[in-house]
Amino acid sequence: MRKVWVIVCVLALIGLVVAFAIGSLNPKAAGIEYVNERVTRGVIESVVVATGAVEPVNTVVVGSEISGQVSDLFVDFNDTVKAGQLIARIDPRVYETRHQQREADVVSAKATIASREAEIERAKANLKQAERELARRQELALKGHISQSEIDQDRNTFERETASLAIAEANLKNARAGLVQANAAVAASLLDLERTYIRSPIDGTVINRQVEVGQTVAASLQAPELFVIARDLHQMKVETSVDEADIGRLEEGMQCRFSVDAYVDRVYEGIVQQIRKAPNMVSSVVTYKVIVTAPNDDLSLLPGMTANVSIVLGKRDGALRIPNAALRFKPRDGSAVASASEPPTQESLALGQTTRGRPDAGRQADRLRDELGLNDQQYEQIEGIYRRLGEQMRKQIAQNGGPRRFGPDPRQIMRTMQSNAEKQLESILDDQQRLKFKQMRSGRTERKQAVVFVQSADGQLEQRNLIVGLQDDSFTEVLRGLEEGEAVVVRAHRSTAS
Repeated sequence: MRKVWVIVCVLALIGLVVAFAIGSLNPKAAGIEYVNERVTRGVIESVVVATGAVEPVNTVVVGSEISGQVSDLFVDFNDTVKAGQLIARIDPRVYETRHQQREADVVSAKATIASREAEIERAKANLKQAERELARRQELALKGHISQSEIDQDRNTFERETASLAIAEANLKNARAGLVQANAAVAASLLDLERTYIRSPIDGTVINRQVEVGQTVAASLQAPELFVIARDLHQMKVETSVDEADIGRLEEGMQCRFSVDAYVDRVYEGIVQQIRKAPNMVSSVVTYKVIVTAPNDDLSLLPGMTANVSIVLGKRDGALRIPNAALRFKPRDGSAVASASEPPTQESLALGQTTRGRPDAGRQADRLRDELGLNDQQYEQIEGIYRRLGEQMRKQIAQNGGPRRFGPDPRQIMRTMQSNAEKQLESILDDQQRLKFKQMRSGRTERKQAVVFVQSADGQLEQRNLIVGLQDDSFTEVLRGLEEGEAVVVRAHRSTAS
């Protein structure tokens, strides 16, 4: 009896294993249900998020070039100043005394010059006297009245007086050099005296003051900071740090928006003014400085505020979109059937064709007219540019044996052609249209292939090959491969029904 029960238990266990295996191979039998989401149209906005500090576009740190005690302050925080306006004063008494001393040195140098000039006159007189005496002695020597030794003595006197004149002239040059030096010292002391007046170098607003009356400043190795003056608080900038993974997607002129903690419900608009190439490395993380400028007409933005910045890479209104979860879904059992659509070719990726039977030139021009507000003349010119671009691409592909044998990197030649066409296109647009076009172009560079799964009428999964574009936190733009209203699988779960 016991053996019979053992056999029954073994057979039951085998049956359970077989049933589980069959259920694993048949998702429907195993009770797997798929959650679908519809392909819809809506707004997609791809952004790069960063943070930074709000600062004036141009600030000047006002310091002191001399040391001394601050005797007067003429401005305070938030005061508006003009270029050249007196804003502080260093105690001038030491520098006034030094200047008076230097002026006295000039007077002394002038007196020395007068003394040296008098010495020259005396040396000239002595030289003339010695010359006349020598001439008389030589006449007497010819008559035999004096000896040769007396003539030699007179000649020595003449030569000595000549040297005395040369020395006097050299002393005069030295005295004149001393006067130049004394005048330079006077100019230096006068400059130091002028530096006791601290003046504003620009028109602006005092945003920081570092000194008080009676405080001593020491300008030894570097100028001490006294004031910080912002040129114009009506225009501000945000220095953001952008990760190296995102920096290649940014371009100057891109639109931005940011908020600050002081006004949580308010959004400020700005543009990317500069992308600095100098890297900043902190704990092996590389970031780059991106300067965003924004108007501050109501002066609500204050220096030092923390800004949460969103740099808009691209925006689509009415874009065909799917949830991001659809791109992450992969069937675990490999039960999906082959795709009903062919994978996109290199030619279609390069040309960006999304609508069969419609010339790409007209489609592109229509899109730019809708998004940039082109006038009729601009539309005709741009349509011609895209038409010539398409002809060049097709001709290039034909010359290389078709898209399958185009080469190891078929997109490179396409990109070069498209870049040249876009340069011509930008020359047709005005400034505002050019900024919007840059946003559209940055979004187009994100075009890539993707795979999603749809559920057929009999419950089977079917793989779809897509070309997708912009992506935000929730949705991804579909450029090719799906139609509005279709459903894509976003996740699967096992049914709890018996």
